Amino acid sequence: MTQVTQQVTQFLYGRANAWPLDGPKVLHNQLTKSLRIFHIFMCHNIDPTSHRTNFKVSRARFLYNLANGHKIDLENHIFRFIVDLPLQCASGRSPMFPCLISTLCLAEGVPLLPHEEPETPEPPINK
Repeated sequence: MTQVTQQVTQFLYGRANAWPLDGPKVLHNQLTKSLRIFHIFMCHNIDPTSHRTNFKVSRARFLYNLANGHKIDLENHIFRFIVDLPLQCASGRSPMFPCLISTLCLAEGVPLLPHEEPETPEPPINK
């Protein structure tokens, strides 16, 4: 096990462990209490998923970097997530990032209801 892997493992679990503990996935209930809360926040707002009991090592690295304040290009991450979503999900699933999508639509004047007329978006205050 590399020194970096030991550091990530110690951070996630609050103790030194062999990586991975139970195969190639990390168990949510083995995270420290504060990281469990952070992981739930991440699953709802940054990297949405409905399955939170275990997750892949790539998500553990993302959680580690996010929780440690390392620079992450969130705009690109969310964009890639939305672009790749149709390839990963069943068609009957609810859309991800509903607040983000609604805000972008409202900013561009997209009508909320079928009978509404499109609105002309207001120009930014700095132009």
